[in-house]
Amino acid sequence: MSKRFPIFCLVLFPLLTAVFFLIGYFDPEGLYDRLLDEDGPVEWVTAVLIIVIGVIVLRIAWRLKRRGRGAWAVTATVLIALLIFLAGLEEISYGQRLFGWESSGFFMEHSDQQETNLHNVVQAYLKDLGLRVYKTRHFVALFMGAYGIALPMLWWVFMRSVGRDSLWRLVVPPLYLITGFALGCHMTLFDWPTGYEEEIGEAYLAVCVLIVACRVWLGLTPPGQPVKSDREREPLDQAGG
Repeated sequence: MSKRFPIFCLVLFPLLTAVFFLIGYFDPEGLYDRLLDEDGPVEWVTAVLIIVIGVIVLRIAWRLKRRGRGAWAVTATVLIALLIFLAGLEEISYGQRLFGWESSGFFMEHSDQQETNLHNVVQAYLKDLGLRVYKTRHFVALFMGAYGIALPMLWWVFMRSVGRDSLWRLVVPPLYLITGFALGCHMTLFDWPTGYEEEIGEAYLAVCVLIVACRVWLGLTPPGQPVKSDREREPLDQAGG
């Protein structure tokens, strides 16, 4: 089963993309738009995935602490978890549309969508500065492209000899997630062809990061347990780096 997982990931994201586009092409009733609209199912799935990632990262911090890793590693991991939780809440505007409360005067004036979240305020500010790249999704796509595509390739070329016990080796995404990161970044960056594809892209990126987080957590053997072999310890990473 574990040996098939990399192949599964390589095929999963292109297959899901084809399914989404077929729905969009053959759907006369607007199902495609409803799936990808604001507060639609895909956006909520993405938000839930992001929050789950935050929980896993907190568990990683706890496991790092139990393994006696440096305080800097534990602190940095906790801060990353908090940022991830913040991103999940930002994705759904802190539940504003779910609970139906109105934005305050500040957000009505400074947010480009009049919603209670920080990223729309930043977008409006950068747009007013006249920058061509100003949307949060552009920065997310560029960062994820560097992390999920460029970094694994550079690691494979220059650092593949690093021991499997290295935390850095676990943190770097495996090569079999490149298709997911690539499609996610493309859709998030270009939002093509209907203008709703950003939601698909963000969902793909969330799934990829979730797999990386699970891989890190499973790769950190708890104290008191024997160190497992590579095959036992890394069920999500039997191929592709």
